[in-house]
Amino acid sequence: MNTKSKVIGAAVGALSLCGLSTAAFAFPQTPPSERVGLDLATPLPEGVYFVDIASVGGYQLAGLGPHGTSFSEGSGFNYNVPVIAWSTPWTFNGIHVTLLAALPAAEVGTYSTIHGQSYSYGLYTPFLAATFGYNFGNGFAVSYTAGVYLPMTGTAGFDPLFDVTTFHQMLALAYHANGWNLTGNFLYNIASNTSGTGGVGGLCQAAFGTGYYGNCQGLLGDDFIYSLAVTKTIGKWEVGITGWGFVDTSTTAINTIYGGKQSEFALGGLVGYNFGPVITQLIVGSDVAVSNMPTRDTRGVLHVIVPLWNPETPKVVAAKY
Repeated sequence: MNTKSKVIGAAVGALSLCGLSTAAFAFPQTPPSERVGLDLATPLPEGVYFVDIASVGGYQLAGLGPHGTSFSEGSGFNYNVPVIAWSTPWTFNGIHVTLLAALPAAEVGTYSTIHGQSYSYGLYTPFLAATFGYNFGNGFAVSYTAGVYLPMTGTAGFDPLFDVTTFHQMLALAYHANGWNLTGNFLYNIASNTSGTGGVGGLCQAAFGTGYYGNCQGLLGDDFIYSLAVTKTIGKWEVGITGWGFVDTSTTAINTIYGGKQSEFALGGLVGYNFGPVITQLIVGSDVAVSNMPTRDTRGVLHVIVPLWNPETPKVVAAKY
């Protein structure tokens, strides 16, 4: 990976990105595929970066529901996450500090022969975090991110699902040598209990339908989330294979519906291109193994990274005699 690609990859990687899963899933608050293929560990040069993360995906399903009723169903879940990352001038004993903020938007639509149709769109769960990164040299780097998803109400039908505070942390590892890039990102989210007491509406209705499941409390739980990638940089191109997934570590209401704690593992491919100041990455993949989930998710994720500001290189002043 060349220097510019590594820097821009770190700009995305430093972000603790916000999100949620498709309607039939266990709602890990950080979508497992978002950070795959990114250098989340290498400290950023000082500056301000704008990153946009966009994703489209969903599923089609036919068979028997949890109560033995025959049905067909389709669901789409799309999101867009604009993020600002400030790589500060602060470094302590080689540990560099980056501050992050994000305000994502989500779109969920579902059709079911049992539950009918439902659609929700709106902003949800603002996110604030700090990343502490250390570069060991020789291609090795590590970072730790700590942040919080803030509760939010009045979010265009997503209440009361996102009226919840979630503590987020991530350990990221990266190694780069001879154009090869190995990255691993390991996240853990700890969600407080949903404070809202409302019934079905918005996203909850999109997931379960009116009269099928009458309360959205407890859908957000604790999750271990991971993403792995091996890529190769060839000139301005980057190509490789990726994998991602999650495992529930607490029991939620949706686990009860589908028979136990949920998990998924997905495989996909990555293609990236360095346009100069703007870097793009496209990841496309699908679940290959799921547990206690009614379907498999197929998803595409696009990263667009734009450096907004970097300090000027000090000019050398030559003394005249």
